[in-house]
Amino acid sequence: MKTCKQCTIQYDDSKKFCKQCGNALKEEHKLDPRTAARKNVLEEKLKADPLNVGLLHEYASFLAKNGLHKTAIEVLQKLLAINENDTKAYKYIFHTYIVLEDYNAAKEIGETLLAGKPDDEGILSGMAKIFYESGNYDKAITYSESALAVDASSIDALYCKALAKLRKKDMEEALLLFDAQIKAGKDDDITNLYSGIHQSLAGNHESALNLLTGVLSKNDTTLHYDHDVDRGVAHLCRSLLMTNASTSEIEEWFSIIDFKNFQNHIYELDQQSLAETIYGLLEKYIYEWGVMTREIVNIFTSKFMIKPQVCLTGSAKDKLAAAWIMLAGKMVDQGWHNEAKNSLEHASGLLSANSKYIAEFDEVSKRLQQSVRRRSLKTTLILGAIVAAIAIIIIGITLKNRFDEKSAWEFAVEENTYYSYKRYIERYPSGRYSLEALQLQEDAAWIEALAY
Repeated sequence: MKTCKQCTIQYDDSKKFCKQCGNALKEEHKLDPRTAARKNVLEEKLKADPLNVGLLHEYASFLAKNGLHKTAIEVLQKLLAINENDTKAYKYIFHTYIVLEDYNAAKEIGETLLAGKPDDEGILSGMAKIFYESGNYDKAITYSESALAVDASSIDALYCKALAKLRKKDMEEALLLFDAQIKAGKDDDITNLYSGIHQSLAGNHESALNLLTGVLSKNDTTLHYDHDVDRGVAHLCRSLLMTNASTSEIEEWFSIIDFKNFQNHIYELDQQSLAETIYGLLEKYIYEWGVMTREIVNIFTSKFMIKPQVCLTGSAKDKLAAAWIMLAGKMVDQGWHNEAKNSLEHASGLLSANSKYIAEFDEVSKRLQQSVRRRSLKTTLILGAIVAAIAIIIIGITLKNRFDEKSAWEFAVEENTYYSYKRYIERYPSGRYSLEALQLQEDAAWIEALAY
């Protein structure tokens, strides 16, 4: 068995961290002589008076405080056998079952207690934890909010709601809740990490650095999941960049992120921050490089642009495409036509149909073509394939847009409802079928109205 030194909670040997405070678990030690003596005294008293309710409560409390939760359960069950209406014993056993992670038993008792007193903040917070640990985040949020309605300053309820919101990818509200806990005095690694992320996103980068480095620099951090570390480091790099930290320091932190793991847990705010960091870091490197070398560029793109790509979607992919376009422009200036063409190919694979960076893509593509023409006839013939490839890329984007619009239109017609046409019009307000869509939308609205 292992025991949390701070909370005195007992866990199986397979557990590594305390669920209550997040601290690393220690191997269970024997009771110190004074505590063991106290235990013996209580046991001797109970031998003389085994049905003494007050003494049994004292003994159960003593056992729980010293991490002997299973023994405490036995004593609490005895109290309930003496008086099945002993609410105090019920509450003790409820919280003890949660500590032991016997959530089914705890849930049953919690429901019984709430039937008698539905506004018990401690029980409501405990139920929130039960449902969170069971993966039912909606119920966890519901019970957390009920607890907060009773006591708006309940740290347990705030913490559970924040975690549940985070797992439901409602990161913005989760960050606000973590920040509220910091202000209320809560101090643990997960709260400090996400409060630091919140500060970074809010532009308070010095505060973000203090919180994030305080957690991520620890050898014995109590963060339970690797993706929490990845997320924290991603936002830390953003704050380092915004405070003009050295490129070597940013690179050292950036190398920690496991992008293959992070891609399964990354949220939209993470993606935006990561993409902005990559773009800004490229600007910083270009300024510091002075004259680029192919070796340096290859190292940079491998570390900072190719690996993170698996984590990015939507507007974040567009921002990464903008970085490739910027790099391609610099390569054209250097006369690196093949490298510029490759960078543009990377960009074309990332750009969305309506990306605001398409004009920049076209401009760099034209510059590349003009640069190629200025080469000798031999060079022009060799690089003709590059120009053709770029043209194919541009045409490919146009054809893809047309195909996507046609697919959206066929889907709307197949569904043939007011909202299917509405979705098409919102996505392609000036599309080839927009006028027909407006008419069919109106017809569908009349048909649906008459159906009711």
